[in-house]
Amino acid sequence: MSSGPDGRPCYTWRPDPNPPTEVFQRAQDAAADAAFLAQAAAAGIAACPGAPPVPTPEAVAVSYFDRSTLPRPRVSTQPPGRGLVAIPVLVQANTPMTWAKTIADTPFGPLTLAATSTITVDWGDGTTADNGPYARPGTTYGQPGTIGHRYADQGRYDITVTQTWTVTWSFGPTRGTIGDLAVTDTIDAFPILQAQARTN
Repeated sequence: MSSGPDGRPCYTWRPDPNPPTEVFQRAQDAAADAAFLAQAAAAGIAACPGAPPVPTPEAVAVSYFDRSTLPRPRVSTQPPGRGLVAIPVLVQANTPMTWAKTIADTPFGPLTLAATSTITVDWGDGTTADNGPYARPGTTYGQPGTIGHRYADQGRYDITVTQTWTVTWSFGPTRGTIGDLAVTDTIDAFPILQAQARTN
C-alpha cells in the first residue's frame, strides 16, 4: 500500500517471484491475494498509477483455457453412406460429452477446468424435429441413446452436428463460467433415396 499522486491510498500488486513449492501453501497464498484484492475493491482502493495490471482469477483461468483443446464431434451415420425416405437415419457424434483439466501451478494456485456438453443436429431438411439438444453422443441401431431422423423426401442433405460446451473454472472456492463454446462437424450432401416396390 502507498499513496497515489492525489494523496489517496493505492496498491501495487506483484506476484511472488519465488512461490512456495508446496501445493497447499500456494493455494493459501493465492486465496490471501484474492481476498486482499476483493477488500481493496470494496474499499474503493485502486491500483497505483503505472502499476502492473492486476490479473483477475477469471482472466488467468481464460488464459490457461485458451491453450487447451476441447473434443469435437466426428460425425458418422447409420446406415453409412446413404439413407431411405421414411427410414430413420441415425447419427453418432463419436465424442466424449465431458472434459476436465487441472493446472497445478498458476498465479492463483491450482486451477481446475471442467466442461459438460450437449449435442444438437441440423438435419438439413428445414425441419426442427429431432434437433435436440441431446445429452448423449448417439449410438447405432438396437442400442439405447440413439439420435435419429426420418426424411420425408429424397434428396441430398447437409447434416451438421454441433457440440456446445459449457466450461467452468475454479481456484478452490473461487469459481466462474467461461461460457458456451460450440464446435461442429458436417456430412455434406448426404443422399436420401426413395425406395421403389417391385412386383416382378
